[in-house]
Amino acid sequence: MGDRRDRPTAEFVPLVLPGKPRRYLLLAGGPLLWVLASVTVAILLERSNLIEAGLLIAAASFALAFAVLGFTHVRRLREERAERG
Repeated sequence: MGDRRDRPTAEFVPLVLPGKPRRYLLLAGGPLLWVLASVTVAILLERSNLIEAGLLIAAASFALAFAVLGFTHVRRLREERAERG
C-alpha cells in the first residue's frame, strides 16, 4: 500500500460561513423542535408520558450536538495550529 502523502486530498470549504448567532440558533433549534413535536403529539393523544420522553430526547440530542460541536471545534483549532507551524 502506498503512503497517503502521495495522493491529492480533497478539502471541504463552505461557500458561506454561518455567524455565531446562527450557529447557536441552529444548535438550540433542533432540541426545541423535538420538544415542540413531542408536546403536540402528547396533547393530541392525551398522553403526558410522551412529554417526558420528548424532553429526554431533546436533552440527549442537545448534549450530543454540544459534544460533537465541541470536538470538531477543538480538532479544527489543532489543525490550524499545525498548519501555522
